[in-house]
Parts: sequence; C-alpha cells; structure tokens
Amino acid sequence: MSKTRTTVRIAGRNLNLVGDDSSEYMHELEKYINEQVRTIKRNYPSADSTACLVLATLNITDELFKMRENYEQINTRLDKLRRMSKSDNDKK
Repeated sequence: MSKTRTTVRIAGRNLNLVGDDSSEYMHELEKYINEQVRTIKRNYPSADSTACLVLATLNITDELFKMRENYEQINTRLDKLRRMSKSDNDKK
C-alpha cells in the first residue's frame, strides 16, 4: 500500500506529512489543531505561536488521556456485564 503525502498548515507553518491515513483525514487533524491554537490565542493574545502550540498540545493530550480512561472504565463495565450474563446462562 502506498503512503499518502499531503501538506498541512498548522499555526501558519507548512508541514509535509506522509502516512497511511487519507489526505482528508490529515486535513481534519489540521483543522482541529488550528481550532485549538486559535482558541488559545483568543484567550491569551500575548502568547507567541510556540506557546500556543504547546498549550494546544497539552489540551489535546488531556482530552486523549481522559478518553482513554473513559474507554477503560467502559471496557471494565462491559467485562463485568459479560461475566454476569455468562454466569446467568450457565445457571440455566
């Protein structure tokens, strides 16, 4: 399978990306990151581009960690329900 090559512009900087995902997906990421950077820039107008990128990275990483935690909690609940269901079926 060939790699996808595309250029994105994040915080005013062009980046050439190469990956397995579609160009459309890479541009969705570009849009999301730029939205995060713009939000930070609005809240902290004196922050330079590097600071905005770092803060955006921290925010996005925080989202990821919280989603992973939620995912693990959901999986734990599902496992418990499966065990309960199996136990109920075994009793029949």
